[in-house]
Amino acid sequence: LMIGIDHFKAVIDEFDYDVGDKVLIELAKIIHSNIDEFDMVGRLNGDEFLVSILNNTSEYQAEELAKRIIYDFAELSILINEEKNLRLKKTICIGFEVYKTNSNISITECIKNTDIALYEAKNKGRSQLFKFSDLSAEDNIDLF
Repeated sequence: LMIGIDHFKAVIDEFDYDVGDKVLIELAKIIHSNIDEFDMVGRLNGDEFLVSILNNTSEYQAEELAKRIIYDFAELSILINEEKNLRLKKTICIGFEVYKTNSNISITECIKNTDIALYEAKNKGRSQLFKFSDLSAEDNIDLF
């Protein structure tokens, strides 16, 4: 899973990096509360996290996990100013790809495909999940 916060730059522009850090920390907590102890999480850059789901028996379970992360984060209200009780709600998108050890695709290509799927999810709106395998000729991937 490649996870990105929707319109994260707007958080930095409107508030500051400290508020951005709070949002990132809360997302990390949501991710960790939904995955197993053998799954791996890494922050790639800015607002993107890569999650390798290692202890899963089906693509359906992984997709349900991604949907749960999207839902849980959207429900979260992040306290950004205690004095004014100011809270912020954010959403995330997730790109999804399945790596199969017996295929011709390398792990590097799988990560690239997951990143493409994330951008396609973001192109479709907020709180979206997009599987790379669902990419069709009609989909317009706009990376720039």
